[in-house]
Amino acid sequence: MKVSVLIPAYNAEKYISECLNSICNQTHSDLQIVVFDDGSSDMTLDIIRKHASQDSRIEVYTRENRGVAVTRNQLIGHAVGEYTLFVDADDWIESDMVESLFSMSRKYGADISMCTFMTGRGIDLNKIDSTEKKWDKDEFLHKFLLHRELTGSLCNKLIRTELYKKSRFIPGIGYGEDAMVMWDILNNSSLMAVTERQLYHYRMNDDSVSHQGFSESKMSVIPVWEYICSHIDSSRQDLSLLARARYGAEVTLLLLEGVKCNVSSREPNVKLLREKLAALYPFMKRSKTLSRRFMLFAFMARVNWPVTSYIVR
Repeated sequence: MKVSVLIPAYNAEKYISECLNSICNQTHSDLQIVVFDDGSSDMTLDIIRKHASQDSRIEVYTRENRGVAVTRNQLIGHAVGEYTLFVDADDWIESDMVESLFSMSRKYGADISMCTFMTGRGIDLNKIDSTEKKWDKDEFLHKFLLHRELTGSLCNKLIRTELYKKSRFIPGIGYGEDAMVMWDILNNSSLMAVTERQLYHYRMNDDSVSHQGFSESKMSVIPVWEYICSHIDSSRQDLSLLARARYGAEVTLLLLEGVKCNVSSREPNVKLLREKLAALYPFMKRSKTLSRRFMLFAFMARVNWPVTSYIVR
């Protein structure tokens, strides 16, 4: 059964060969491999085309730079497999990742199959665990809102392609766009299969938005979680407390980055985040899902920014 592997690529000349080699050498060989170059200014496209000349399963598309959201939407438009896996161009996967996740999907009739991922090259020998489990809808929605075992990351999940076709990545959402799409997918799913095996290698790239510290792009955490909370209010009010507690946690994490970057309390984005936190803090307190240390920082950040900055630094 064909699986579509989708790779959005932008200025990834250092890593794209390792990424493509790990995909082309999968033990599950019935693959459609689609690479979309988002107007790279380095040798990324040339490297991709060289790989495509050596493996007929690789399809290559390119255009001027328009951002990862547009690229992902166009990749999904090309997907023809029953299941789809996204792989970032600077990451790589274990040789049996597709086979393992696909096998679980067929075994349990799952809409989504998920593995764990690791940073760096080595597998943590203390975390080798082949345990499999399955979560129903109530369970995986709850776990998503806790955001520990299940996050918005797409790259460690094999998902029915038809579920991607029902959702869209929103241009302009520079951070957390995965979580928004993942929420839509979860709400259209009924069963998820999970393995503790470490099958996806995530490269810590300092150029990515997630590692840029406090930035304008990360302010999109607000529309992402406003969207999720609004959907919950209209369809699953039983999850409203947990959703707003998670929203508050995301705002708090961004404020912590602001402290570390020594951002002034007069900065408009800091002011906005503190206003959001003041409204969300009661939900965080009532949910009792966050640590005392985390709640202490949240309390201090909304009450006295200068003192919070001084203590954290």
